Amino acid sequence: MKPRSVLAGVFLVCEVFIWPEQLAAIVVLAPMRTLILPLFGLLALGCTGNAQPGPMPVGHLTLTAVDSARSNRSVPLEVYYPAQTVGSGAPMVAGSYPVLAFGHGFVMAWSAYENLWEEIVPQGYIMAFPRTETGFSPDHAAFAADLAFAIRYLKQLGNTPGSHFYGHVSGTSAVMGHSMGGGASILAAASDSTISAVLNFAAAETGPSAIAAAASIVRPVLMLAGS
Repeated sequence: MKPRSVLAGVFLVCEVFIWPEQLAAIVVLAPMRTLILPLFGLLALGCTGNAQPGPMPVGHLTLTAVDSARSNRSVPLEVYYPAQTVGSGAPMVAGSYPVLAFGHGFVMAWSAYENLWEEIVPQGYIMAFPRTETGFSPDHAAFAADLAFAIRYLKQLGNTPGSHFYGHVSGTSAVMGHSMGGGASILAAASDSTISAVLNFAAAETGPSAIAAAASIVRPVLMLAGS
């Protein structure tokens, strides 16, 4: 039997999205402990191996990835991960962890989502925030490709001896996003079948159409929105 899209299968609607969207980033992310962590149990994206139980400190690296498949496009990344101590460049905690790539909203910075990474990463996830397409004329297709590439890049580092992430990246992954980044997360998942799941907040329509692309996704999807 041909699988159908799961887009209509899992929805959670929350009356938390307000205008302007910069405020939405603060309000929609407030109940993280009650919404996001059970979600990743639902999507079966738990950490594996000998990972430390309980909340872990958050480490941080700023990386610049180069996508040779797109004319050596430079993709600056802010990456947060389970660490032995808090801080930049801190060693990772033993274990392997899923990769989550998060797309920011229109003209928003990755730093607006600090409450997200501070809540999710300590539970055993690596989160990557591409710092691309931040201007007033963003390329949605390029941004979607950056999200998918961020996941592939970190998985590659997980298999590269000497890398900070060597041996610490599991095979599961998810694309996430808010507003424009939410629409881009749909485009990314539609274009890359290796992405395990999708989660977004108040996803916006994109060009090319995220609505049209959603019909091809046959993996777990959860969309948080409001009216």
